[in-house]
Amino acid sequence: MNSSALLSEPFRTVLMLAAFVIICAGMKGAATMIGPLFFAVYLAVIFGMLIRWLERKGVPHIPAVAAGIVLFIAIIAGITILMAVYISQLIQQLPLYQAGLESRVVLFTAMARDQGIDIASVPVSDLISVIPGAFGSALAGLGNSITIVLIIVITPIFLILDAGMFLETLRNSLEGRPDVRAKIEKLAREIIRYLVIRSEVNCATGIGIGVLLAFIGVDFALLWAFLAFLLSFIPYLGFWIAVIPPALLAWTQFGPASAILVILGGVVINEIAENILFPQLAGYELKISPAVVLLSVFFWGWILGIFGALLAVPLTLCLKLLYEVSGKPA
Repeated sequence: MNSSALLSEPFRTVLMLAAFVIICAGMKGAATMIGPLFFAVYLAVIFGMLIRWLERKGVPHIPAVAAGIVLFIAIIAGITILMAVYISQLIQQLPLYQAGLESRVVLFTAMARDQGIDIASVPVSDLISVIPGAFGSALAGLGNSITIVLIIVITPIFLILDAGMFLETLRNSLEGRPDVRAKIEKLAREIIRYLVIRSEVNCATGIGIGVLLAFIGVDFALLWAFLAFLLSFIPYLGFWIAVIPPALLAWTQFGPASAILVILGGVVINEIAENILFPQLAGYELKISPAVVLLSVFFWGWILGIFGALLAVPLTLCLKLLYEVSGKPA
């Protein structure tokens, strides 16, 4: 019995790795569908928590679900309208920003030449001329992704409606395995808690960035604040992806001092959110090393694109659950 268990353990590990590789290959091939679907599950979890909170306050189940769905639709519609307006305005003003950026580069080149630094060989002007077109194409392509929008909007509604039935089915299927059920419930609570607290911290980060940019006078502060909220789900890298575009815009509008102020202010806001606010709200440390978190961002980003990078930590926690559940035979 023991020898068979010893022989079966390496086989089980190899089998799990093979299944994982096959699943990842399939996910990568269908990333345009699976990535938004995972993000839709995240939205369903967040609004499901809101519905549970309403029920604990005494609101009946059906009115609580209806309120959650109406709020979800209202928020999605509001964000979509605001972002569409801002992105349209941003695309229209890109030529003006390009001209302003080119003039700043000319001034910077002249100042560098006065200091004996020759940067004429660097094709900065060519790079600047490419940026607006590439940025505009990316924004336009994002706006035309009707399938992604439909998945993100419609799927959470059905998940919220079917959540009770799904949980009941899961409990019934695990009735004879209390150890597995306990592990699943424990990690599910961890994942949900992480998603909720991460959303709260990111909301604080987005508000802080928005207030900072509005104070400086950077255009489209609300757009950059929303992107800061969204991209802060990407550990370590998301903040820099979010803060660089408004910093460049601040440089274009007001000069290098404003760009430096945006970066320094953003760093302060990010440090307060990540090193003070998040530990206070979470009250616990995720049992994943920073190196694993960073590698998971690259891995899931490679598999599922931007949605994989956004949900890298929850997806890694799900893998941890599968490993723990399958570690011991029933």
